[in-house]
Amino acid sequence: MALEVQGLFFNPSFNSYVEIPDSANKFWSDELTVMAWVYKTHSVHYFRPIVSKHYTQWEMNDYYNRLRLEVYLTDGPLRAQTAPLLVAGNKYCVACTWRADDGIIRCYIDGEEQSVTYVDTQRSGVMNKNTYNVWVGARPSGVSYSGMIWNVLWYEVELSPDEIYWNFKNPNDPIDDGLILWLPFTENMGVIAKDRSDYGNHARLHNCRWVCKQRRGMYFDNGGIRFDSGLDIDCNYCSVVAVFAIETLERGGTIFTGRNCVVKPSGDKLMLYNSHANKKLIFTNYDGAWKGVETNIDLEAGQIYTGVGIMNNNEEHLYLASNGIIIDHNSRDDLGDCGEYTNSPVYVGGRHDGLYPLHGEVLATMIYNRPISEDEIRQISEINGWFDPPREGLISWILFDGLKEGDTPVDLITGAEGVSIGTPRFVIKKPIRVLRL
Repeated sequence: MALEVQGLFFNPSFNSYVEIPDSANKFWSDELTVMAWVYKTHSVHYFRPIVSKHYTQWEMNDYYNRLRLEVYLTDGPLRAQTAPLLVAGNKYCVACTWRADDGIIRCYIDGEEQSVTYVDTQRSGVMNKNTYNVWVGARPSGVSYSGMIWNVLWYEVELSPDEIYWNFKNPNDPIDDGLILWLPFTENMGVIAKDRSDYGNHARLHNCRWVCKQRRGMYFDNGGIRFDSGLDIDCNYCSVVAVFAIETLERGGTIFTGRNCVVKPSGDKLMLYNSHANKKLIFTNYDGAWKGVETNIDLEAGQIYTGVGIMNNNEEHLYLASNGIIIDHNSRDDLGDCGEYTNSPVYVGGRHDGLYPLHGEVLATMIYNRPISEDEIRQISEINGWFDPPREGLISWILFDGLKEGDTPVDLITGAEGVSIGTPRFVIKKPIRVLRL
Protein backbone atom coordinates (compact mmCIF):
# COMPACT_ATOMS: atom_id res chain seq x y z
CA MET A 1 0.00 0.00 0.00
CA ALA A 2 1.27 3.47 -0.86
CA LEU A 3 2.23 5.62 2.12
CA GLU A 4 0.17 8.81 2.04
CA VAL A 5 2.23 11.70 3.41
CA GLN A 6 2.14 15.44 2.97
CA GLY A 7 5.04 17.73 2.23
CA LEU A 8 6.95 19.59 -0.47
CA PHE A 9 8.55 18.22 -3.60
CA PHE A 10 11.85 19.78 -4.66
CA ASN A 11 13.23 19.56 -8.19
CA PRO A 12 16.69 20.83 -9.23
CA SER A 13 15.35 21.57 -12.71
CA PHE A 14 12.92 24.11 -11.22
CA ASN A 15 15.37 25.66 -8.73
CA SER A 16 13.09 24.70 -5.84
CA TYR A 17 13.70 26.07 -2.37
CA VAL A 18 11.99 27.37 0.75
CA GLU A 19 13.24 30.55 2.42
CA ILE A 20 12.50 31.83 5.91
CA PRO A 21 12.48 35.62 5.36
CA ASP A 22 14.27 37.97 7.73
CA SER A 23 16.08 35.08 9.38
CA ALA A 24 19.63 36.23 8.59
CA ASN A 25 20.34 37.37 12.15
CA LYS A 26 18.19 34.83 13.97
CA PHE A 27 18.82 31.30 15.14
CA TRP A 28 22.37 31.61 16.39
CA SER A 29 23.50 29.82 19.54
CA ASP A 30 26.23 27.55 20.82
CA GLU A 31 24.00 24.48 20.47
CA LEU A 32 22.09 23.16 17.48
CA THR A 33 19.62 20.44 16.53
CA VAL A 34 18.13 20.20 13.06
CA MET A 35 15.75 17.47 11.97
CA ALA A 36 13.64 16.64 8.90
CA TRP A 37 11.85 13.85 7.08
CA VAL A 38 13.04 13.23 3.52
CA TYR A 39 12.28 11.03 0.56
CA LYS A 40 14.97 10.80 -2.10
CA THR A 41 14.10 10.32 -5.75
CA HIS A 42 17.70 10.19 -7.04
CA SER A 43 21.14 9.26 -5.81
CA VAL A 44 23.38 12.22 -4.99
CA HIS A 45 26.66 12.60 -6.86
CA TYR A 46 28.02 15.40 -4.71
CA PHE A 47 25.75 17.12 -2.19
CA ARG A 48 22.18 18.37 -1.83
CA PRO A 49 21.22 20.75 1.03
CA ILE A 50 18.35 19.68 3.27
CA VAL A 51 18.33 22.62 5.71
CA SER A 52 20.94 25.34 5.36
CA LYS A 53 22.15 28.55 6.95
CA HIS A 54 24.54 28.67 4.01
CA TYR A 55 27.87 26.84 3.97
CA THR A 56 29.50 29.69 5.90
CA GLN A 57 27.50 29.05 9.11
CA TRP A 58 25.96 25.56 9.14
CA GLU A 59 24.21 23.13 6.84
CA MET A 60 22.64 19.66 7.02
CA ASN A 61 22.93 18.02 3.63
CA ASP A 62 22.98 14.77 1.70
CA TYR A 63 26.64 14.32 0.78
CA TYR A 64 27.30 11.48 -1.67
CA ASN A 65 24.21 9.71 -0.24
CA ARG A 66 25.29 10.12 3.38
CA LEU A 67 23.77 12.44 5.96
CA ARG A 68 26.25 15.20 6.85
CA LEU A 69 26.29 18.22 9.12
CA GLU A 70 28.76 21.04 8.53
CA VAL A 71 29.35 23.69 11.21
CA TYR A 72 31.61 26.60 10.34
CA LEU A 73 33.58 28.06 13.23
CA THR A 74 35.80 31.10 13.25
CA ASP A 75 38.91 28.94 12.84
CA GLY A 76 37.55 26.40 10.36
CA PRO A 77 34.76 23.91 9.64
CA LEU A 78 33.55 20.87 11.54
CA ARG A 79 32.09 18.09 9.41
CA ALA A 80 30.55 14.76 10.32
CA GLN A 81 28.63 12.22 8.28
CA THR A 82 26.98 8.85 8.71
CA ALA A 83 28.33 5.54 7.49
CA PRO A 84 24.92 4.16 6.41
CA LEU A 85 23.76 5.37 3.01
CA LEU A 86 20.57 7.30 2.30
CA VAL A 87 19.23 5.21 -0.57
CA ALA A 88 17.05 6.70 -3.31
CA GLY A 89 13.45 5.52 -3.19
CA ASN A 90 13.34 5.41 0.60
CA LYS A 91 11.91 7.62 3.34
CA TYR A 92 14.14 8.73 6.22
CA CYS A 93 13.96 10.80 9.37
CA VAL A 94 17.31 12.58 9.56
CA ALA A 95 18.70 14.64 12.45
CA CYS A 96 21.99 16.23 13.47
CA THR A 97 23.11 17.89 16.70
CA TRP A 98 26.12 20.01 17.69
CA ARG A 99 27.31 21.63 20.91
CA ALA A 100 30.14 24.15 21.03
CA ASP A 101 31.74 23.10 24.32
CA ASP A 102 32.82 19.66 23.06
CA GLY A 103 32.61 20.20 19.30
CA ILE A 104 30.92 16.83 18.76
CA ILE A 105 28.45 16.36 15.93
CA ARG A 106 25.95 13.53 16.26
CA CYS A 107 23.97 12.24 13.28
CA TYR A 108 20.78 10.21 13.49
CA ILE A 109 18.74 8.23 10.97
CA ASP A 110 15.21 7.11 11.90
CA GLY A 111 15.75 8.00 15.55
CA GLU A 112 18.93 5.97 15.98
CA GLU A 113 22.38 7.49 16.48
CA GLN A 114 24.72 6.46 13.66
CA SER A 115 28.47 6.16 13.53
CA VAL A 116 30.25 9.43 12.90
CA THR A 117 32.96 9.11 10.33
CA TYR A 118 34.74 12.38 11.06
CA VAL A 119 34.76 14.99 13.79
CA ASP A 120 37.69 17.40 14.11
CA THR A 121 37.63 18.05 17.85
CA GLN A 122 40.71 20.23 17.61
CA ARG A 123 38.65 23.08 16.22
CA SER A 124 37.73 25.88 18.58
CA GLY A 125 36.15 29.32 18.36
CA VAL A 126 32.50 30.24 17.90
CA MET A 127 30.12 29.56 15.07
CA ASN A 128 30.33 32.03 12.19
CA LYS A 129 27.48 34.40 11.51
CA ASN A 130 26.41 35.32 8.00
CA THR A 131 23.81 37.48 6.30
CA TYR A 132 21.95 34.63 4.57
CA ASN A 133 18.41 33.61 5.40
CA VAL A 134 17.60 30.04 6.35
CA TRP A 135 16.76 27.81 3.38
CA VAL A 136 15.16 24.39 3.09
CA GLY A 137 15.93 22.19 0.09
CA ALA A 138 18.75 24.36 -1.28
CA ARG A 139 21.23 27.10 -0.46
CA PRO A 140 21.75 30.40 -2.30
CA SER A 141 23.54 29.74 -5.59
CA GLY A 142 23.33 26.00 -4.95
CA VAL A 143 21.50 23.03 -6.43
CA SER A 144 18.09 22.02 -5.07
CA TYR A 145 17.32 18.79 -3.26
CA SER A 146 15.85 16.05 -5.42
CA GLY A 147 12.81 14.63 -3.70
CA MET A 148 10.48 15.39 -0.84
CA ILE A 149 11.02 17.17 2.49
CA TRP A 150 8.55 17.63 5.33
CA ASN A 151 8.31 18.26 9.07
CA VAL A 152 11.45 20.40 9.46
CA LEU A 153 12.45 21.02 13.10
CA TRP A 154 15.13 23.37 14.38
CA TYR A 155 16.27 23.79 17.99
CA GLU A 156 18.66 26.18 19.69
CA VAL A 157 19.63 23.36 22.05
CA GLU A 158 21.18 19.93 21.58
CA LEU A 159 18.48 17.28 21.94
CA SER A 160 19.36 14.07 23.71
CA PRO A 161 19.18 10.70 21.90
CA ASP A 162 15.92 9.95 23.74
CA GLU A 163 14.44 13.24 22.61
CA ILE A 164 15.50 12.60 19.01
CA TYR A 165 13.80 9.20 19.19
CA TRP A 166 10.66 10.77 20.66
CA ASN A 167 10.43 13.19 17.75
CA PHE A 168 10.95 10.34 15.28
CA LYS A 169 8.07 8.35 16.79
CA ASN A 170 5.85 11.40 17.42
CA PRO A 171 6.26 13.77 14.43
CA ASN A 172 3.04 15.63 15.25
CA ASP A 173 4.05 16.21 18.88
CA PRO A 174 7.73 17.18 18.91
CA ILE A 175 9.72 18.25 21.97
CA ASP A 176 9.03 21.97 22.42
CA ASP A 177 11.93 22.95 24.70
CA GLY A 178 14.28 25.06 22.57
CA LEU A 179 12.19 24.68 19.41
CA ILE A 180 12.56 27.79 17.25
CA LEU A 181 11.26 26.54 13.89
CA TRP A 182 8.72 23.87 12.98
CA LEU A 183 7.57 23.60 9.38
CA PRO A 184 5.24 20.58 8.94
CA PHE A 185 4.53 21.53 5.28
CA THR A 186 0.91 20.37 5.51
CA GLU A 187 -0.85 23.40 3.96
CA ASN A 188 -1.10 21.67 0.55
CA MET A 189 -1.76 24.99 -1.19
CA GLY A 190 -0.32 28.47 -1.55
CA VAL A 191 3.26 29.75 -1.32
CA ILE A 192 3.46 30.24 2.47
CA ALA A 193 4.29 27.46 4.93
CA LYS A 194 3.41 28.25 8.52
CA ASP A 195 5.90 27.96 11.35
CA ARG A 196 4.14 26.04 14.15
CA SER A 197 6.66 27.01 16.81
CA ASP A 198 6.06 30.00 19.05
CA TYR A 199 8.33 32.16 16.89
CA GLY A 200 6.11 32.56 13.83
CA ASN A 201 8.95 32.37 11.30
CA HIS A 202 6.71 31.56 8.35
CA ALA A 203 8.43 30.34 5.21
CA ARG A 204 8.11 31.40 1.56
CA LEU A 205 8.02 28.71 -1.12
CA HIS A 206 9.81 29.15 -4.44
CA ASN A 207 9.15 26.74 -7.32
CA CYS A 208 8.16 23.88 -5.01
CA ARG A 209 5.23 21.53 -5.51
CA TRP A 210 2.85 20.32 -2.83
CA VAL A 211 2.90 16.54 -2.76
CA CYS A 212 -0.80 16.37 -1.90
CA LYS A 213 -1.85 19.36 -3.98
CA GLN A 214 -5.27 20.86 -3.36
CA ARG A 215 -7.28 21.45 -6.54
CA ARG A 216 -10.41 23.23 -5.42
CA GLY A 217 -13.07 25.41 -6.94
CA MET A 218 -14.09 25.76 -10.59
CA TYR A 219 -11.69 25.46 -13.50
CA PHE A 220 -11.94 27.76 -16.52
CA ASP A 221 -10.16 27.01 -19.79
CA ASN A 222 -12.52 27.95 -22.61
CA GLY A 223 -14.84 30.69 -21.45
CA GLY A 224 -16.24 32.36 -18.38
CA ILE A 225 -19.38 32.68 -16.31
CA ARG A 226 -21.70 35.63 -15.72
CA PHE A 227 -23.68 36.54 -12.61
CA ASP A 228 -26.45 39.12 -13.10
CA SER A 229 -25.87 40.57 -9.66
CA GLY A 230 -27.01 44.12 -10.53
CA LEU A 231 -24.23 45.86 -8.60
CA ASP A 232 -23.84 49.60 -8.15
CA ILE A 233 -20.10 50.23 -7.68
CA ASP A 234 -18.22 53.45 -7.03
CA CYS A 235 -15.04 52.78 -9.04
CA ASN A 236 -13.16 55.25 -6.84
CA TYR A 237 -13.93 53.52 -3.56
CA CYS A 238 -14.17 49.73 -3.55
CA SER A 239 -12.33 46.40 -3.33
CA VAL A 240 -12.23 43.42 -5.71
CA VAL A 241 -11.03 40.07 -4.32
CA ALA A 242 -10.27 36.72 -5.95
CA VAL A 243 -8.89 33.44 -4.61
CA PHE A 244 -7.41 31.76 -7.68
CA ALA A 245 -4.63 29.79 -9.37
CA ILE A 246 -3.36 29.93 -12.96
CA GLU A 247 -2.11 26.65 -14.37
CA THR A 248 -0.54 27.63 -17.71
CA LEU A 249 2.26 29.71 -16.17
CA GLU A 250 4.13 26.43 -15.72
CA ARG A 251 5.40 26.42 -19.31
CA GLY A 252 6.87 29.88 -19.19
CA GLY A 253 3.83 32.02 -19.93
CA THR A 254 0.07 32.04 -20.19
CA ILE A 255 -2.01 31.19 -23.25
CA PHE A 256 -1.75 34.02 -25.78
CA THR A 257 -5.31 35.27 -25.64
CA GLY A 258 -4.65 38.70 -24.18
CA ARG A 259 -5.93 39.26 -20.68
CA ASN A 260 -6.58 36.11 -18.70
CA CYS A 261 -9.47 37.39 -16.62
CA VAL A 262 -9.92 36.32 -13.01
CA VAL A 263 -12.88 38.55 -12.07
CA LYS A 264 -14.40 41.83 -13.27
CA PRO A 265 -17.62 43.87 -13.41
CA SER A 266 -19.34 44.66 -16.73
CA GLY A 267 -16.44 46.62 -18.29
CA ASP A 268 -12.69 46.27 -17.99
CA LYS A 269 -12.45 48.73 -15.10
CA LEU A 270 -11.72 47.04 -11.76
CA MET A 271 -10.55 43.86 -13.51
CA LEU A 272 -8.09 41.43 -11.89
CA TYR A 273 -6.24 39.61 -14.66
CA ASN A 274 -2.97 38.16 -15.87
CA SER A 275 -1.38 39.25 -19.15
CA HIS A 276 0.37 36.89 -21.54
CA ALA A 277 3.29 39.35 -21.53
CA ASN A 278 4.46 38.30 -18.07
CA LYS A 279 3.56 36.32 -14.96
CA LYS A 280 2.14 39.23 -12.96
CA LEU A 281 -1.32 39.80 -11.56
CA ILE A 282 -2.74 43.14 -12.73
CA PHE A 283 -5.53 45.40 -11.42
CA THR A 284 -6.77 48.10 -13.76
CA ASN A 285 -8.99 51.20 -13.71
CA TYR A 286 -9.88 54.04 -16.10
CA ASP A 287 -10.08 57.81 -15.52
CA GLY A 288 -9.87 58.83 -19.19
CA ALA A 289 -6.74 56.71 -19.57
CA TRP A 290 -6.15 53.12 -18.60
CA LYS A 291 -4.16 52.95 -15.40
CA GLY A 292 -3.14 49.64 -13.93
CA VAL A 293 -0.91 48.35 -11.19
CA GLU A 294 0.80 44.97 -11.27
CA THR A 295 2.46 42.75 -8.72
CA ASN A 296 6.18 43.11 -8.11
CA ILE A 297 6.63 39.34 -8.02
CA ASP A 298 5.74 36.63 -10.51
CA LEU A 299 2.89 34.22 -9.96
CA GLU A 300 3.82 30.55 -9.77
CA ALA A 301 1.85 28.09 -11.85
CA GLY A 302 -0.81 26.15 -10.00
CA GLN A 303 -0.33 27.89 -6.65
CA ILE A 304 -3.40 29.35 -4.96
CA TYR A 305 -3.25 33.07 -4.21
CA THR A 306 -5.59 35.75 -2.90
CA GLY A 307 -5.45 38.82 -5.14
CA VAL A 308 -7.02 42.08 -3.93
CA GLY A 309 -7.46 45.25 -5.97
CA ILE A 310 -8.42 48.32 -3.91
CA MET A 311 -9.53 51.82 -4.91
CA ASN A 312 -9.31 54.52 -2.26
CA ASN A 313 -10.05 57.85 -3.99
CA ASN A 314 -7.01 58.60 -6.18
CA GLU A 315 -5.04 55.59 -4.83
CA GLU A 316 -5.00 52.25 -6.62
CA HIS A 317 -3.60 49.27 -4.67
CA LEU A 318 -2.91 45.65 -5.52
CA TYR A 319 -2.19 43.03 -2.86
CA LEU A 320 -1.15 39.41 -3.20
CA ALA A 321 -1.56 37.15 -0.17
CA SER A 322 -1.24 33.47 0.65
CA ASN A 323 -2.22 31.45 3.72
CA GLY A 324 -2.77 34.52 5.90
CA ILE A 325 0.42 36.36 4.87
CA ILE A 326 0.64 39.37 2.54
CA ILE A 327 3.51 38.59 0.17
CA ASP A 328 3.33 41.57 -2.20
CA HIS A 329 1.88 45.09 -2.44
CA ASN A 330 2.08 47.70 -5.19
CA SER A 331 0.21 50.99 -5.65
CA ARG A 332 -0.12 54.30 -7.48
CA ASP A 333 -1.80 57.58 -6.48
CA ASP A 334 -2.36 59.44 -9.75
CA LEU A 335 -5.94 58.46 -10.60
CA GLY A 336 -8.69 60.95 -11.35
CA ASP A 337 -12.43 60.28 -11.25
CA CYS A 338 -13.03 56.73 -12.46
CA GLY A 339 -16.83 56.94 -12.47
CA GLU A 340 -19.18 54.17 -11.43
CA TYR A 341 -20.95 51.02 -12.54
CA THR A 342 -24.73 50.80 -12.37
CA ASN A 343 -26.65 47.52 -12.34
CA SER A 344 -23.45 45.65 -13.22
CA PRO A 345 -23.07 41.90 -13.59
CA VAL A 346 -19.97 40.05 -12.37
CA TYR A 347 -17.80 37.99 -14.71
CA VAL A 348 -15.50 35.24 -13.46
CA GLY A 349 -12.93 33.23 -15.41
CA GLY A 350 -13.40 35.15 -18.64
CA ARG A 351 -14.59 38.40 -20.19
CA HIS A 352 -18.19 39.38 -21.00
CA ASP A 353 -17.76 38.19 -24.60
CA GLY A 354 -16.28 34.83 -23.60
CA LEU A 355 -12.75 35.86 -24.51
CA TYR A 356 -9.66 35.88 -22.31
CA PRO A 357 -10.40 32.76 -20.25
CA LEU A 358 -8.35 32.33 -17.12
CA HIS A 359 -6.81 28.90 -17.81
CA GLY A 360 -6.93 28.19 -14.12
CA GLU A 361 -9.20 27.77 -11.15
CA VAL A 362 -11.19 30.18 -9.01
CA LEU A 363 -12.18 29.27 -5.47
CA ALA A 364 -14.04 32.47 -4.53
CA THR A 365 -14.55 36.11 -5.50
CA MET A 366 -15.77 39.10 -3.49
CA ILE A 367 -16.59 42.74 -4.23
CA TYR A 368 -16.83 45.37 -1.47
CA ASN A 369 -18.19 48.91 -1.63
CA ARG A 370 -15.25 50.09 0.48
CA PRO A 371 -11.48 49.61 0.71
CA ILE A 372 -10.79 46.60 2.90
CA SER A 373 -7.89 46.58 5.38
CA GLU A 374 -4.70 44.54 5.34
CA ASP A 375 -5.96 42.56 8.34
CA GLU A 376 -9.08 41.67 6.35
CA ILE A 377 -6.91 40.59 3.41
CA ARG A 378 -5.00 38.28 5.74
CA GLN A 379 -8.27 36.90 7.09
CA ILE A 380 -9.65 36.07 3.64
CA SER A 381 -6.39 34.53 2.43
CA GLU A 382 -6.08 32.09 5.34
CA ILE A 383 -6.84 28.55 4.22
CA ASN A 384 -10.65 28.38 3.99
CA GLY A 385 -10.88 32.07 5.00
CA TRP A 386 -12.96 32.68 1.88
CA PHE A 387 -15.76 30.65 3.49
CA ASP A 388 -16.20 33.40 6.10
CA PRO A 389 -15.07 36.77 4.69
CA PRO A 390 -15.73 40.10 6.44
CA ARG A 391 -19.36 41.07 5.80
CA GLU A 392 -19.23 44.86 6.13
CA GLY A 393 -19.67 46.41 2.69
CA LEU A 394 -19.73 43.00 0.96
CA ILE A 395 -21.98 43.39 -2.11
CA SER A 396 -20.98 40.24 -4.04
CA TRP A 397 -19.64 36.91 -2.78
CA ILE A 398 -19.33 33.98 -5.16
CA LEU A 399 -18.06 30.74 -3.64
CA PHE A 400 -16.93 27.99 -6.03
CA ASP A 401 -14.96 25.99 -3.48
CA GLY A 402 -17.00 23.02 -2.30
CA LEU A 403 -19.17 22.75 -5.39
CA LYS A 404 -19.86 19.35 -6.90
CA GLU A 405 -20.22 18.38 -10.55
CA GLY A 406 -23.51 19.75 -11.84
CA ASP A 407 -23.92 22.40 -9.13
CA THR A 408 -24.81 25.93 -10.20
CA PRO A 409 -22.63 28.61 -8.57
CA VAL A 410 -24.58 31.45 -6.95
CA ASP A 411 -23.76 34.96 -5.78
CA LEU A 412 -24.41 34.46 -2.08
CA ILE A 413 -25.22 38.15 -1.53
CA THR A 414 -27.52 38.90 -4.47
CA GLY A 415 -28.78 35.39 -5.23
CA ALA A 416 -27.80 35.64 -8.93
CA GLU A 417 -27.06 32.28 -10.54
CA GLY A 418 -24.10 31.75 -12.84
CA VAL A 419 -24.68 31.62 -16.59
CA SER A 420 -21.98 30.21 -18.87
CA ILE A 421 -20.58 32.32 -21.71
CA GLY A 422 -19.30 30.78 -24.92
CA THR A 423 -18.31 27.17 -24.50
CA PRO A 424 -16.53 27.02 -21.16
CA ARG A 425 -15.41 23.73 -19.71
CA PHE A 426 -15.95 23.84 -15.98
CA VAL A 427 -14.16 21.08 -14.14
CA ILE A 428 -14.43 20.64 -10.40
CA LYS A 429 -11.00 19.24 -9.64
CA LYS A 430 -10.12 16.97 -6.75
CA PRO A 431 -6.88 16.88 -4.75
CA ILE A 432 -4.10 15.17 -6.67
CA ARG A 433 -0.91 13.57 -5.45
CA VAL A 434 2.40 14.43 -7.05
CA LEU A 435 4.18 11.54 -5.33
CA ARG A 436 3.24 8.36 -3.49
CA LEU A 437 5.76 6.66 -1.24
